[in-house]
Amino acid sequence: MTDIIDMASDREQLDRENALRAARRAAEREKLPDTGQCHYCGEETPQAFRFCDADCRDGWQREQAAKVRSGRPID
Repeated sequence: MTDIIDMASDREQLDRENALRAARRAAEREKLPDTGQCHYCGEETPQAFRFCDADCRDGWQREQAAKVRSGRPID
C-alpha cells in the first residue's frame, strides 16, 4: 500500500514537471529580437538586451499578459 509520503512525493514531482513545461513554453513565446532598443520604452540598450531595466521588462510582461486575458494578439 502506498503511504501518504509517497503520494505527496509523486504529486510534487508532477507539479514540478508541469511548472517547468509551462516556463519553457512561456520562454518560447516571449522570444523577442535584439533590436538595440528597449521593447517597452524605446531607450537604447546594450547588445543582446531586449529591455533597458527590470521595470521595463516587467511592464512589457504585464502588458502581454493583459492582452492574452483580453483576447488581443500579443507582440
